Amino acid sequence: MISCTGYYDYRQGYLPEFPGAKRFQGMYIHPQHWPENLDYRDKTIVIIGSGATAVTLVPAMADDAKHITMLQRSPSYMISVPEFDKISFTLLKLLPRAWVFNFAR
Repeated sequence: MISCTGYYDYRQGYLPEFPGAKRFQGMYIHPQHWPENLDYRDKTIVIIGSGATAVTLVPAMADDAKHITMLQRSPSYMISVPEFDKISFTLLKLLPRAWVFNFAR
């Protein structure tokens, strides 16, 4: 199993060093510190990230942006799960609720 869960700090988001970044004349915006009135309409955008970034920001911005490129550090693996969990339903009859919820997670 490979877990690419990433890094998270509530105070300051991670921003790695990129070669040539000082030459970049555009804006750097971290999702944790998103400007409330950012106008990205008709702009060319590169989103660096994976997971939640790929499935939230890209689709939400796609209609208004001129072009979006998703640059991922690791692939997003997602699966759909049924709304009703038969295993948890059965286990709830036998085990404490907290245990079953922890198992399900």
